[in-house]
Amino acid sequence: MKTGKWVTLMDDTDYNECRLIAPRVYQVIEVTDMVEACGRDWDGKKFNASLDVVDLNTIPAEEVLSALRSCGYDNEETMKEMNAEWLVECLHGYGCKAPLEQFDSNGREVAKRMARKAAHELLDAGKLEEKMDQPVNKLGSTAREFIEGNIFAGIQRGVEAGKPESRLMAKMYGVDQYMIDDVRPDDFMPYFMGYMDALGGRTALVDTVEDKISPEYFRGYERGERVKKGECPAPGWIKTQKG
Repeated sequence: MKTGKWVTLMDDTDYNECRLIAPRVYQVIEVTDMVEACGRDWDGKKFNASLDVVDLNTIPAEEVLSALRSCGYDNEETMKEMNAEWLVECLHGYGCKAPLEQFDSNGREVAKRMARKAAHELLDAGKLEEKMDQPVNKLGSTAREFIEGNIFAGIQRGVEAGKPESRLMAKMYGVDQYMIDDVRPDDFMPYFMGYMDALGGRTALVDTVEDKISPEYFRGYERGERVKKGECPAPGWIKTQKG
């Protein structure tokens, strides 16, 4: 389909615009004056431009309703009365978005141009899919998981890798300690191989165009490295595997 024109949104930020790029999928650019937002002690560049995607096809219904309530609307019927840009603005402001890129500059227009250039490049479906699968926060959540409100997948991967912050988050969500310590991914064999490579002091395998290594292998390798450093306990199930 033909890409829509950029439409300026009514928002309390320095600048906010969106455009349609696929059925019910929008790119959103938000430019923020960081001095106004953070105060005169801000020591970075003055303007930040973020490029996000709001996909109305994938945001869970309960998240849509929560976003509407945060904007002063109290029921799902309201959504039918809103034009698409209003709904996108409401969802974006609530955080129902896939964060893709951030740009900093001392010039407002420069920051916006950088974001628009990236937006144009991400009209390529392959590049957008690749970007959606990249981590966007310290928990390792991908942009796709972020827009769906799914933080647990990132925590799961982090726990498998033995990351202290992910183990702590899992504990805060009430996961039993033995489950955190002994977590085993569904595809456990490459994880086991990565773990044993790390314990054995072998160099980790490397992805190639011809041979893509399972991501579980790298999480197992990272867990092994952390176990050697004493940052987390060894998984009990691997001890069992070793006999």
